[in-house]
Amino acid sequence: MRNMISKPGFLLLSGVFTLLFMLILYTSMARVLPSGAPGVFSLQTAFSKASLMSILSAWGPALSTYLALMTVDFFYALSYGLFLSGLIEILTRKSRGLSFLFYLPLGAAALDWAENVLHLIFLPDYETIRAGTVFIMSLISSLKWILAIISILAIIALLIKVLVGYISSLLTS
Repeated sequence: MRNMISKPGFLLLSGVFTLLFMLILYTSMARVLPSGAPGVFSLQTAFSKASLMSILSAWGPALSTYLALMTVDFFYALSYGLFLSGLIEILTRKSRGLSFLFYLPLGAAALDWAENVLHLIFLPDYETIRAGTVFIMSLISSLKWILAIISILAIIALLIKVLVGYISSLLTS
């Protein structure tokens, strides 16, 4: 799997799909969310039932769009998980001890899927949701964001390492 997703064609395709799905998700929600309403990140990290109720009350009919976009979000999670893992695979091939980073974006994508399933199950009838369920959904979302951010920071650090090595080799030649 590692070799397949780090091939240039696969990496390009997963990167294009990641950007396409991101564009669809963010522009769709931006069009339907009422002005001044909390965004998706706020919903995902509400942590309390009162906070979730306040967010969804402000959203009104936008919740229906959010739930309808879950299909796209499942594909988005898959594409960014594969894309980021592919980048990490390429950047860590010569680095010992860093191959574990490959799994971080895939973990983020798996948590994204879990978050989506829970939202599809519990948000259509959100008035009856329990506080513990809200907390668990928010915890899963927060862990997803943490893994995604660590993945992106790792890619940036690895790119800097590669560039410094390349520049250094040019200067010593």
